[in-house]
Amino acid sequence: MSENNATMSAEMPASAPAFGSDVKRLPLKDLLKRIGPGLIATGIVIGPGAVTTASMIGANYGYDLMWLFFPIIFMGITFMMVTNRLAIVTGMPTIHAIRKYYGPVASGIVGCAMFLSCLFFTMGNISGTGAGMNLIFGIDWKIGSVIMIAVVVYMYFAKNVYSKVEKIITLCIVLMIVAFYATLVGVGGPEPQGLAKGLFGFKVPEGSLSTALAFISTNAAVTAGIYGTYLGKEKKWKKDDLFNGVMLTDAITHIVSVSLISGAIVLVGAVVLHPQGLSIKAPAQLAEMLVPIMGGSARYIMGLALLGAGFSSLLANTQRGMVLLGAGLDKDVSLESKFHPHWLPGLPGLCHGGLLQLRRFSYAAHSDGKHRHLHRYAVWWLVHAADDLAQ
Repeated sequence: MSENNATMSAEMPASAPAFGSDVKRLPLKDLLKRIGPGLIATGIVIGPGAVTTASMIGANYGYDLMWLFFPIIFMGITFMMVTNRLAIVTGMPTIHAIRKYYGPVASGIVGCAMFLSCLFFTMGNISGTGAGMNLIFGIDWKIGSVIMIAVVVYMYFAKNVYSKVEKIITLCIVLMIVAFYATLVGVGGPEPQGLAKGLFGFKVPEGSLSTALAFISTNAAVTAGIYGTYLGKEKKWKKDDLFNGVMLTDAITHIVSVSLISGAIVLVGAVVLHPQGLSIKAPAQLAEMLVPIMGGSARYIMGLALLGAGFSSLLANTQRGMVLLGAGLDKDVSLESKFHPHWLPGLPGLCHGGLLQLRRFSYAAHSDGKHRHLHRYAVWWLVHAADDLAQ
């Protein structure tokens, strides 16, 4: 009997290693060369509306809500990694997978909903770039907006679009980090004890719950993960990149850069606005409030920060809207595709006119928040589809 068991054991093949277990982790130098989609997602998230919201959080609640960055980091990395894993398992980006498993109606609804949320964001981004140009050069914000829209149109009709977008948005992110932290240093920096209490006190001030939830959903957006699956395709990511550290490094880079920028803005609001009981209705107003503390340089520093935020978000968000709409309608969504009239989402914002007002940013954030519920259901659907495929 023992001889038979030995014979059967010898004939049975050894169990195959788990998929990806033989993929070696890349060194840091190679990882940095392979990331990019997360940086573009950061450019989308940090727009003029995000600057206003973060400033108001600091102005209204001081350091009390700094702990929100812990769930933001966790949720942001989770969204990016889940959508990337689904793309690897299904072999296609998110909305294309929805079309395959749930039909063209479902993918069309999701694509159109995402396009509308991007459209509302674009309205605020156009005004934000104009406000930045006004602070730096003193020109009318509408003229500044037209100039930046022209640059965006040129960018998307040029060759090697992805490479150009990635490099410019990376530059904008660096510019925002430098500008906002220069502002933070210029106002004297945060009070260490108050910052520590805000980070680890986990306090929810009365009346702040809805604002806190909106802040989390703005900075940790599932739409960033969904769009990231298309950017990963442009970056030519492969299955190995899920296991060699590329996708995780990209997700961490995205959420850390978002947290660094948003955190600096919240702290500026807590240091400058909260003690005086002040609030702002537009990012440009923060520059004027900083002049008594930092002098005339405040306008230029905030102008650069606002221009970086507005332009990076305008550049990437416009393209995101067209890609996700095209995916929902089963069109070619590559950045070199002729389907993308990339300037189209900007026209309603330009025609909207008016001053740079809070209601525009609030409406954009509110509309985008409503559509995110649909996006989360879409990812939930795909999780079940991916599970069926794996079985």
